[in-house]
Amino acid sequence: MAAKKQKQSVEYDPPPPCAHDGCGYSSYLRIHTKTGWANVCQRHYDGHFQRQADAYCESLGLHTIEQKKQWLRDNKLIVKKVPVTREPGEDLDEAA
Repeated sequence: MAAKKQKQSVEYDPPPPCAHDGCGYSSYLRIHTKTGWANVCQRHYDGHFQRQADAYCESLGLHTIEQKKQWLRDNKLIVKKVPVTREPGEDLDEAA
């Protein structure tokens, strides 16, 4: 019988710390900033894109959630829910 190959374990370097001063979390994400690329944690990654989204909404004059939802509806970015016209199990009847 052939000898079974053993899996070799690979050790990886720990992830770098978040680029924000005082943040004690490891970074698993990268964002492109004005000064180059930055390694950031999930919290700072989400915050970066939330600030961009807030600035865009502000430039459109959207201040409330209702205004933002209406803008999405007007630009057809929210699709209205289609009512269900089939009953559960109808697909099984057609397959038979």
